[in-house]
Amino acid sequence: MVRPPARRRKSRAADHPPAGLQELQELIELAAGAEPGDVQLRRISPSQARKAYLCPGCNQEIAPGTAHLVVVPRDAPDMRRHWHTPCWQLRDRRRPGR
Repeated sequence: MVRPPARRRKSRAADHPPAGLQELQELIELAAGAEPGDVQLRRISPSQARKAYLCPGCNQEIAPGTAHLVVVPRDAPDMRRHWHTPCWQLRDRRRPGR
């Protein structure tokens, strides 16, 4: 028995174009509890992550080759910190170093 070819469904991504980078950053900041504009978030891809850093959220190493976030306070850019993405998202729910 021969089956007819399966229908291809439209992906939902085609219906909803991705938000702009600025909009995405503001949504992340709002979801994380920061006021829009307080911090600048930079996503670091695994290919860009060449050094080891210490995550202030969990006090664990962010190994080279691990995707993570760089959080830069707008009023003190020299105080930037590298965070695991889940640590940044959950930072208001945990104690420092835990």
